Amino acid sequence: MKTLGAGLPPSTPAVAVENALRLNEAHVHGTLAELPDLLDASRLAGPNVVLIGSVVSLSHVAQEAAHLAA
Repeated sequence: MKTLGAGLPPSTPAVAVENALRLNEAHVHGTLAELPDLLDASRLAGPNVVLIGSVVSLSHVAQEAAHLAA
């Protein structure tokens, strides 16, 4: 992954999001080091948006808020 060569630590949080903001939204969470293998093993077909960094830790907050609003 080019981001690892650019100086980001392998432990940097990352998430791939398929079909963002749709009913069939799906996520694959991991680290930069893990994400390529996790995506290969997943059923995500795309399109995917990949978020990298500390913002990834906020994704659970948004999910909890959506469940409370429903």
